[in-house]
Amino acid sequence: MQKKRHDAGLRYTLENRNTDVKRFWSVMKQLFGNKVKAGIPTLIENDTPYSTDLEKANLFADYFASQCSLPDPPAGYSLPRVAPITDTILETVHFNVHDVATIMSKLNVSKASGPDMISYRLLKECANSLAEPFCRLFEKSFVDGIFPMKWKVSHIAPVFEKALKHLKENYRPVSLLSCIAKNYGEDSI
Repeated sequence: MQKKRHDAGLRYTLENRNTDVKRFWSVMKQLFGNKVKAGIPTLIENDTPYSTDLEKANLFADYFASQCSLPDPPAGYSLPRVAPITDTILETVHFNVHDVATIMSKLNVSKASGPDMISYRLLKECANSLAEPFCRLFEKSFVDGIFPMKWKVSHIAPVFEKALKHLKENYRPVSLLSCIAKNYGEDSI
């Protein structure tokens, strides 16, 4: 009974035209938390509207790719050989369990997960349990000279920067990487 009254009060607040803005958003936050997202509005390109998520994703993919392409190298061009500047060879690297656990326990849990969907919160909360297996994984990766393909994958998210939201040029790409790969080289992790 109390819940029905409470819900009715919230509904009244949201539907009432006399509700002030501060109260309206307070109720919205109460209902949805800070997760209310407006999303990307319909984009306009050459007077053509792009309104579905797929249309917008393809428009951004084409635009971001066009901004990041390199010119073809001249015919017969190859990278110059670089002579080593030392005779010392790094044959092995040791990943310290304590150091890895310390780094994992300091991860920023507010960062977004990458394509592997492993959250920073999970890694932080389980740092002590995961440090040793990650040390073994990192050492094997280093010794074998293989950086796992799944760690090379990223998701690109458009982030609005300025001016008009319906123009693709006003967004910049942000690459969401695997949090394990992103922290692989950080002070022994």
